[in-house]
Amino acid sequence: EWEGLATRVGEGINRRLWSAERGVYVDCSVEGELSDRVSQHANALALLYDVAPPERHQGILSHILDGERGVVETEPFFTHYLLGALFRVGEDRRAVDLIRRRWGSMVAQGATTTWEEWNYWGTKRSGRWIPRPRSLCHAWGASPAYQLSSEVLGVRPTRPGFREFSLKPKTVDLRWAKGVFPSPRGDIPVSWRRGEKSFTLEVRVPDGCTSDVAVPTLDIAEPEIWLDKERVWPEREATKKPGRVKRVYEEEGYVHFVVEPGRYTFTVRRRKGASRKG
Repeated sequence: EWEGLATRVGEGINRRLWSAERGVYVDCSVEGELSDRVSQHANALALLYDVAPPERHQGILSHILDGERGVVETEPFFTHYLLGALFRVGEDRRAVDLIRRRWGSMVAQGATTTWEEWNYWGTKRSGRWIPRPRSLCHAWGASPAYQLSSEVLGVRPTRPGFREFSLKPKTVDLRWAKGVFPSPRGDIPVSWRRGEKSFTLEVRVPDGCTSDVAVPTLDIAEPEIWLDKERVWPEREATKKPGRVKRVYEEEGYVHFVVEPGRYTFTVRRRKGASRKG
């Protein structure tokens, strides 16, 4: 029932709020007339919740992110959804760059906490500048703590209570990442590091959990993957070890290992004797 309703809402948005002329969703329609106002808010939600078909994605992003078209920009709270939309449609680099620019601006202004808005002395939340004091310690400004943990470290629950979770790092242009993701079953420490011709991923899976660990092969030519001191892919020797690795399968750019509780160190490196071509 809810899926059917979601489909009908999406169809209504596409029918009533899409401006083919501008290549974006507008904020409202009054008696059939599309408004002039365009916001990052409405377009981010259209991307995040799969309202916008894929062929519209790049045009929407070019329009709302270029900073030259009078588009109403999101403040820290709603940028959470904009970041989610960028990661959702595979624009990982744009998401990380947005964090650098917007939260980097806070840091440049002397922030030691996350703020309510981008400036401590005014707001553009309504689309126009209004000078007024803002909160300088605001939980809703802390979206990168979630996005970097869920997307760059790559930890996401896949069953209630973290009985199962996935670990799928997005390396973007970073050389390393390290953090701890809290869960009801215990902390999940994760770290990864990218070398010139190697990649190392470390994780501790708490008791009572199963994890689907996706190890990126990146652009390493003829890669092989080692678990601790044993090669586990492409020979898949890991599947012979009950209680440690339960399953191995492949996805474009990743090799997945479904593992039980314990500590794991996966290393990707170029196979010895591999051809140097490419």
